[in-house]
Amino acid sequence: GTSESARRVFAASQMVLKRADDRQYRRKVEPSSANIRFLMADIELRDGRAAEASTLLAAALKHEPSVWGYTKLATIERQVGHHLTALRYARNAAELPAARTFPFDAARAQQLQFELLRDAKKPKEAAAALEKALDTLLSLRVRRLKPAGRIQRERLLARTLDRYGKRNGAIRAFERAMTMAKLHRESLPSTALDFLSWSLARNERTAARGALHALLDSSSAKDSQVYGALWLMLLEEKAGKKPSSAVERVLLSAKDDEGWRGKLARWGRGELSDQMLLTSARHHTEKVEAQFYGAARRYQRGDLKAAPELHSVGSNPLVDLLEVRIARELFVSDGHVKLPQGKKLP
Repeated sequence: GTSESARRVFAASQMVLKRADDRQYRRKVEPSSANIRFLMADIELRDGRAAEASTLLAAALKHEPSVWGYTKLATIERQVGHHLTALRYARNAAELPAARTFPFDAARAQQLQFELLRDAKKPKEAAAALEKALDTLLSLRVRRLKPAGRIQRERLLARTLDRYGKRNGAIRAFERAMTMAKLHRESLPSTALDFLSWSLARNERTAARGALHALLDSSSAKDSQVYGALWLMLLEEKAGKKPSSAVERVLLSAKDDEGWRGKLARWGRGELSDQMLLTSARHHTEKVEAQFYGAARRYQRGDLKAAPELHSVGSNPLVDLLEVRIARELFVSDGHVKLPQGKKLP
């Protein structure tokens, strides 16, 4: 397969990579040895090979340290249960000098620090990390940012307010991001999916409905529309409602598509069983998605026996997969951190 071919090429390139690591050659080689390792790490991660991905990321970061790189490495380590290692990498990310230059990456690192410290039962340290993330994002509200930056700021602020248990504040931040994304169309699919995934984890059906309707206005977001429709469908099933007309319209229009999108749409319409969807998954990513949807539908319908399967998805190393994030957040309670006094929230 493609992954095996990439591994063979990568293995055959070790002498070249070692030479490119040398200081005298490092600036003369493009792409850099670190970038090649970052790329290979993503390939390994998509195949579920977390240990190999972590090793590659750590090697790349020795030569090109970055806030986002250490945050991703920390997230992977958390997923496989190495919490102390994850916390060390998250601190590395937040303390890099580059954190001042890349405030969005810094806020993500601080949010991850909060989660790791919260899970380690260190509430004071956790609260301090979350307050740093909040201060970083609030300081960006007085800076002139490009549209994509303003959207990113509001999305991260929403996630931060959620960790304080300020659900209405999180919804307002997401809605501000959506309003801007409708004008900055290339940001609309990712912004809507972020809002929808949060809404599913937090059981916010009304918010999810609005985000899906906005997503339907984007003709270039067919894959995103299917995922958004499935997430709203799961919320509607939990409420004992039939799928809305928007959900029906998306799934009907996609059900004859070849590939994974069509299979998901047919599953959503009841034309494929959970087992049929899982059997039809060809790649590791698709198998994790199939596992999530089968378990999530049973869980939303009240089958608590599906919880261990959702926990399994939530601890999967595929950290870039939104289904993994949703599965993890379904079981995280909010509202345990008190918002510091004197913060002027938008």
